[in-house]
Amino acid sequence: MVKFHVGVDVGRARHLARVLDTTTAHLSRPFQIPVSHEGFESFRRYLEGFSPNPQDFFVAIEATGAYHVPLANYLWDCGYTLALVNPARAKAFRKAGGHILVIIGRKLRPYLGYSQGKRRFLTSRFYTTS
Repeated sequence: MVKFHVGVDVGRARHLARVLDTTTAHLSRPFQIPVSHEGFESFRRYLEGFSPNPQDFFVAIEATGAYHVPLANYLWDCGYTLALVNPARAKAFRKAGGHILVIIGRKLRPYLGYSQGKRRFLTSRFYTTS
């Protein structure tokens, strides 16, 4: 069962993430993720502070150009369940509430066929809002 929803706002040089604890409705402070392996490792350690089990998380990532791909690949390899969110929809949600990417998961559906470069994911661990 998913205990934490994570929203990631994607940027070229850094990403911004927030974590929602679904059991207490507590929303974390924004966490900056530098776009580097060290930044991704730091983000993974940050998430492990909430729970060491990747299955406890549902991560919604704004699919902006190709900027989301390195983080999505890293989190995928670590075993996290991911969602790619259409940037236009993410922008509308941000206008509505600023941190809404962390709770957008209720509208997601399985997406079978994400491919980027040589990577191909054919599993329901990836979701989309189209």
